[in-house]
Amino acid sequence: MRPKRGTKAYNEEFVYAYYGIHMDTFTVDSVWQRRNGTLSGPNGGSHYIPRGQRPESEIMLVYGLTNVRMLPINMVESHGPKVTEELKAIAAEMRATREGNT
Repeated sequence: MRPKRGTKAYNEEFVYAYYGIHMDTFTVDSVWQRRNGTLSGPNGGSHYIPRGQRPESEIMLVYGLTNVRMLPINMVESHGPKVTEELKAIAAEMRATREGNT
């Protein structure tokens, strides 16, 4: 059962999941967005998206993720594993490129 509109539970409900590749470690991480605009990252804690900013930009700046993909929360279970596998393949290429250049 969904929370009632206008309640604290409604505002804190997750509505989007973002998947991306961490720029330093080349691991795939996820960040979750609540209805009230708060992002919850892989290491705990939260970050509020400033007015006028795109969530993807904030995720890149705050959490260090690149190649960010967004899924509505109702598609996470069905599409999340596919997105994660695609990003892992891209991360492997990025890691190989970096190791080849050093």
